[in-house]
Amino acid sequence: MKELLLTTMLIWLALAAFSHTTFDLRDVNGVNYVTSVKSQQGDNNGVINDLLSIFLGRKILT
Repeated sequence: MKELLLTTMLIWLALAAFSHTTFDLRDVNGVNYVTSVKSQQGDNNGVINDLLSIFLGRKILT
């Protein structure tokens, strides 16, 4: 059973190594599914407080 599993895994890895399937979402039948880059600047205190509340297990008031 282990030999069959090992053989199957080796075949799968060999097929995956030689597979050159790629997906380019910039041009799918002429449609662009990639959004533009958004501004990353601004106030991140809300995000930081949300993460801290998850880690600490309580709501932090701002």
